[in-house]
Amino acid sequence: MKQWIIILSLISTCCLFLPTAASAIAVSPSRQTIVVAPGSKTTVEITVINDENENITVFPEIQSFEIDEQTGETHIVDVTDQKEWFHVEEETKTLEPEEETKFQIQITPPQQTEPGAYYVALFAKKQGDGGQISVGTRVGSLLFLYIEGKIHEQVTTEIFSTETNWFINDTLPLTLKYKNQGNIHSIPTGNIILTDRKGNEIQKEEINKEQTKVLAGGSWEREFIFSHIGIKYIGPLYVQANMNYGIEQKTVHNVIKIWYIPKMIITGVIICGILFCIGIIGIRYAKKTS
Repeated sequence: MKQWIIILSLISTCCLFLPTAASAIAVSPSRQTIVVAPGSKTTVEITVINDENENITVFPEIQSFEIDEQTGETHIVDVTDQKEWFHVEEETKTLEPEEETKFQIQITPPQQTEPGAYYVALFAKKQGDGGQISVGTRVGSLLFLYIEGKIHEQVTTEIFSTETNWFINDTLPLTLKYKNQGNIHSIPTGNIILTDRKGNEIQKEEINKEQTKVLAGGSWEREFIFSHIGIKYIGPLYVQANMNYGIEQKTVHNVIKIWYIPKMIITGVIICGILFCIGIIGIRYAKKTS
């Protein structure tokens, strides 16, 4: 358990903030990490402060969050199966200006819950006049919840390809996508190297230089562009992706082969072909008229 607390704390410390509209509600902490055994009970709390100049009524709201695989931004999604794990004693609280209160949230994962990481956003939401929800007025805290059990780290390659296996321009776009098949978040890092047929490096790009976290079950996808590839590299080229992830720094290695035929060469061949045909026609015409 101690290992999990250290891992999750480090990851959550440098990870993610909830995108929210400007609000007169303040919530703390901004993020927290807990480890819970299946079938056991634990309690977390969020502190809510009324920064307005009038009384307000607030209530807790629980949702999941995920990370966009292409932008790395946090998105809130509806809680499904995990919603039944959470229970709040007091559904609403009324606060005077500058007053603060705490919501106690009890978490009870079922005994049969599979080990792994779950990602939850704990919101405090303002209630408007007449009991209506005040749209856009909510602030949240990120909860990294891990259910005790065996750590399983596995990141696989879903996409590693170019549009075609040959290209004529001096620019080569390439798509790389990883899938986190494990039960804890991972940070894939490494590099992509473009080499010639002799293995000489042409260009290198860094994988995930933003250090984006890939949540359990999530994906990471980016497009890389190799540009200004010289005409001297005509022929077969190789793109190698070397990625490391996890506590044990596991490695994923991928290689693809592509052919570079510069447009200048193709244009030259076409011109030579045309000139050759013109020459043949000219020779035949000269023979007929002589």
